[in-house]
Amino acid sequence: MGTRSKRIDDYTSYFERVLENIGDMAASEDRATPVLRTILYFSCLEAWAGDAFPRQRNKERFVKFLHEVAEWEYADRVSIPQLLQCTKPRAENEHCLQMVSKIYTYESKIRSDPKLDDLLAEIGIACKACVEPFQFSHLLWDYRNFVVHRFEFPGRATDVKAKKSDMPYYLPCDNALELILPVACLQKLCRHSLAKFDAWLKKHGIDPFGDLESKTCWKR
Repeated sequence: MGTRSKRIDDYTSYFERVLENIGDMAASEDRATPVLRTILYFSCLEAWAGDAFPRQRNKERFVKFLHEVAEWEYADRVSIPQLLQCTKPRAENEHCLQMVSKIYTYESKIRSDPKLDDLLAEIGIACKACVEPFQFSHLLWDYRNFVVHRFEFPGRATDVKAKKSDMPYYLPCDNALELILPVACLQKLCRHSLAKFDAWLKKHGIDPFGDLESKTCWKR
């Protein structure tokens, strides 16, 4: 069995090799490779979120992992372009959207997107239900759902820059701003998340293998 710390080290080493293997796929010129790599990176994030918070629902623990364990630098920001372009025109959202559009304009830099608490301080806590789904942590889950279930990337914009950039960014497309999430951004997020998760497991004394020692039992 070994010590708990040793088991955490084994867990982390295993996933480091997994990430290396996913990264090695980048050498392939096949057009499907970026999508497949993206799906595998999301599988890693979901595995870690599940081991961190096994009793919570899939999206809930995924979002919580990004905020509380990985501490993703973009997790708390609200995408203003996505909010203004994609919110369904319902009566209960009209006031919030009007408030947002008066304060913010379309900016091409994600650093201009406000954090959720700062935005709600300006437009009111009553708008939380309208704007929270456009936090990057929630949008990443939506992105995951699209790619995993459709085997393609959402949106209409394509950009060669996406092959090298390791940060999300906006790209003008048909009088709108398309949110681009390069594969390299997910790669960077996974590497960062694994290191943070390793420290989190050791801090809280959690065995990531849990009750999965018996390979005959598929249910946790």
